[in-house]
Amino acid sequence: MIKGLLGFYKNWYPYKFKRDLIAIPLNPDLRVFKRTCRSAESVYKYVVDLGRARSNVGLLRAGRDIVLSVVDQITKKPDRIFLDFDMKDKKFDKLAKELQTAIITKNNEILDEIHGKLRDCVFSSKKIRKCFESTITVRDYFKAFHDVETPMFFSGAKGFHLYIPLYPKKHEYYNEALTFLAKTINEVFGAPVDLAVCRDALVRKARLPYTPNMKTGLYCVPVLGDEDLSVVLERSESPGEAVQNFGLPRPSNSLEKLVELCEDYVIEEEKTRLKRRNLVLKKEIIVVSDGDLREAFRAILGEPAYSSEDYDQYHCPFPTHDDFNPSFTVWGSYWKCFGCLRGGANLERFKKEYERSKKNVR
Repeated sequence: MIKGLLGFYKNWYPYKFKRDLIAIPLNPDLRVFKRTCRSAESVYKYVVDLGRARSNVGLLRAGRDIVLSVVDQITKKPDRIFLDFDMKDKKFDKLAKELQTAIITKNNEILDEIHGKLRDCVFSSKKIRKCFESTITVRDYFKAFHDVETPMFFSGAKGFHLYIPLYPKKHEYYNEALTFLAKTINEVFGAPVDLAVCRDALVRKARLPYTPNMKTGLYCVPVLGDEDLSVVLERSESPGEAVQNFGLPRPSNSLEKLVELCEDYVIEEEKTRLKRRNLVLKKEIIVVSDGDLREAFRAILGEPAYSSEDYDQYHCPFPTHDDFNPSFTVWGSYWKCFGCLRGGANLERFKKEYERSKKNVR
């Protein structure tokens, strides 16, 4: 067991909280382990329990990747931004698939061999050094321009994690703002940021520090100061003792303004998108047609799934569109399906489109 781990978790996850811990096995015969942690002590307890099980049965045969919620799941007030930098390495991905196959088929002869090759791939890869250097560049940027320390971790496989401290508060456009920030970091620094992490940032899980990556057996460990990658990788093989006094640094006002700027940008983008959509819609609806289309379509399609003062909505009648939620909308002078994007200003247009779609199905 790693010494001083409880002290590390108390600094890294201070106070009371609700974070979901999930332990994911490589072996599909094993169940996924899920728990809700409300303190650093509870996080530590589950890590110890899983570590004992791993020691008794074996790293690959009973081990699990341990991830924990980045954001408190009760308050939904993030106190840190989580960015994941991951190198693309076809050789590593191929070996990882071979490892999975060996576990599924219980081919113990090649299991340890592939496991060793994955570790060697990490230690010898030039791509991981490039990923390391670009992550360092991003870390240095936040220090130089926003006066904030950003803790950095090696993931235990082929990437690095960066945590940026925030003042805890709710953000209406948090996911969108982080996605914009991550895209900008990628464009400016060429850093391989995983955008999927930002799109669901409020529920995102991150690999728990000082737990092993099941593919390589290497531990997720912090990068300290300006140390070289070789030192970090050596520590990841056998951490021995957790770094003490390693907590989330204080946020900065400059960083808070940066997040607000990102939110303002995505809000303006959304307003512009909605304005353009409404203009297009108004242009289409203004087209003059004979009679009230709502009555005509009721005669053909029956009673609508939803009806308001201005329009009716049906499940789309076109056979090429599986419409589980009513998308086919009929106004007095226009009809349009917002699922398959067909539309027109008269009944004849609908009949032609409908006949054409039926032919396409045959």
